[in-house]
Amino acid sequence: MSETGTDCDRQEIIRVDSAQALAEIIRNSESVLAIGSRTKVPLSTLPAATRLISLRSITGIIEYEPSEFTITARAGTTISEINE
Repeated sequence: MSETGTDCDRQEIIRVDSAQALAEIIRNSESVLAIGSRTKVPLSTLPAATRLISLRSITGIIEYEPSEFTITARAGTTISEINE
């Protein structure tokens, strides 16, 4: 049985604002694709059941260690936010 695919640009985007909301969607979905600013659209067709999830609202710097030159940030954190 073949599954019909879909173009990533034509699907509804689900916006989440917390890790808990994201986890709930993942638990209840057959297939998900996390998206950000959509600068790199997938080169292949997605399965029809794939749900697009925007992580842009999940922002913030979790940890910054200047002496180690490391930073841990949430998925939607922009470079501009990090540079502030």
